[in-house]
Amino acid sequence: MKKLLLSSLFLLFTTLGYTQVVFYVEGPPSLLGNYDFSYATAASGWGVPDLTNPANAVRDTLVMVGDGTVQDSLTCGPVVNPSSVAGKIAVVYRGDCEFAAKAVNAQNAGAIAVVVINHSSGTITMGAGAQGVNVTIPVVMISNADGAILRSEILAGNVEVFIGSKSGFYANDLGFYSSHVLRPRSGANPVLISQDASEYDVPLGGWVYNFGQNNQTGITFSADITYQGTSLYSNTSAPPFNLNAGDSMYVTFPTFSQTSYNVGTYTLKYTINSATADDFDFDNSYTTYFNISDSIFTLSRLDTIANRPLNVTSVRSNAGDPPNGAFTSCIVFRDPNASRLRALGMSFSGSTRIEHTLDGKFVDLVLYSWEDAFVDLNDANFGFNNLNLVTFASYDYTADLQDQVIYVPFDNNGVILQDNQRYLACLEMFDEELFIGYDTQSDYRFFRQSETQPQPLFPILSPNTTNSAQLTWYFNGFGLNSVPALGLHVIPASYPIGIEEHEGLTKITPYPNPTDEFVNIPFHSDQAGAIDLTIYDIAGKLIRSEKLSIVNNQLLTVNTSSLAAGKYIFHVKFADEKETSFSVMINR
Repeated sequence: MKKLLLSSLFLLFTTLGYTQVVFYVEGPPSLLGNYDFSYATAASGWGVPDLTNPANAVRDTLVMVGDGTVQDSLTCGPVVNPSSVAGKIAVVYRGDCEFAAKAVNAQNAGAIAVVVINHSSGTITMGAGAQGVNVTIPVVMISNADGAILRSEILAGNVEVFIGSKSGFYANDLGFYSSHVLRPRSGANPVLISQDASEYDVPLGGWVYNFGQNNQTGITFSADITYQGTSLYSNTSAPPFNLNAGDSMYVTFPTFSQTSYNVGTYTLKYTINSATADDFDFDNSYTTYFNISDSIFTLSRLDTIANRPLNVTSVRSNAGDPPNGAFTSCIVFRDPNASRLRALGMSFSGSTRIEHTLDGKFVDLVLYSWEDAFVDLNDANFGFNNLNLVTFASYDYTADLQDQVIYVPFDNNGVILQDNQRYLACLEMFDEELFIGYDTQSDYRFFRQSETQPQPLFPILSPNTTNSAQLTWYFNGFGLNSVPALGLHVIPASYPIGIEEHEGLTKITPYPNPTDEFVNIPFHSDQAGAIDLTIYDIAGKLIRSEKLSIVNNQLLTVNTSSLAAGKYIFHVKFADEKETSFSVMINR
């Protein structure tokens, strides 16, 4: 057993105002690194040690628990391989019984800690249940994906991990938290409201910590932003600075802005360097990204391939009692130039436990105007008393589309937004078996601290934590590092709205799409005659307009070689006043 007895070192760090709890794989080399995790705490009813105290850290080998059942490693009964588990970190799977029941069984077999592998994406906060108070060893959860990556090496006895706070453990150890550096205010921001430096910028800066035992000299902290491999911003703190053991320093950088923004992914990287080689350099750099988008607003990160919000884990209502799993998760949108946009719909993802299915379940997607008049979260008038329905959509699952991101259009072609109006774009559900997607790798905690007038970001309406029969608004949701993977899809307000669903009008599907030099538009027998073809760019600017005559089942080829890379809206108006629109992506 390698229980880390750091009592003397802990005395050195008792005055620190920060801790860094990690789940770090130290071997084998192919799996080396930090893994996302959640952990049980005394505050949630467990009897576990405080992992923010370095004296409670553990480092040892992972061992898969055997329980003698067909499923194995669920550990809902006595451990059948106690000699292997004793003095090691036990690994179990989520399912069939409470987390604490598994932990007690592993603890009784002599385990020094427990790792629970989730049965679905991401990680969750583990409830203490009936036996949590009896658990006196650390209990953490990792995702099913990470569990699958580690499993073969665990079975081979090759995986050694460090769990706990590393403050004062290493001699030379600079670092920072991803939650203690500034990040963009959104995961994806529409280009129509991000046209120049006056409309969009990114404040930059963060805290640098000396977690180690030794004083450090010659430290630099840098921030870099690139776009498609091209450097747009690079700043390094000057002159180099020093930090004593246990000390910290805040470094501010100039704000990043551009005279104009291209649609696409921008990569932000923070990096620490020093005169001395770092004994634990995992936390010496941090990379995140943000998007200027042609058609979506998100607070979560963006899956740029699918143009949908990125979900890492799934959450649900905190109570299955009345009101029957009712739960509303929202993102807040507000912009001084919002009238340039038409809100068309929303995207989300859903999931269930493995014993349930999504088939037959439903959700509502609702856009509210938030009419309560308040300046910020500190305003006495802040509240959720005046929410007015703006537009609405429903989605019924007809297949088991686990964790798949789904786009749902609002009724009546959506709505043009108003400048400076607060909106809540919400998913509402009423089923205790249903989970919705969240992104746990977008952390707004330090962003919130930097705001002089802090604004609501992603509130939830959920059963009250003390009275599940009562619904209560929580303006920070599940916490500022758990962001709903919801997307608000928009187009320019100036775009003509298509009538693709108009009775008797066959939908047009252009190809190839994306394209570079040309696009084919297949017209059908019900679409013959004179047409007006207009092409708009993503900013709503008219690029091309021409009158054409179409014969039955004609294939119209449009030369796109003169169009710059990006997304365009093609609008067709027929002689009988019917209209349709479709998007074409130009790649170069």
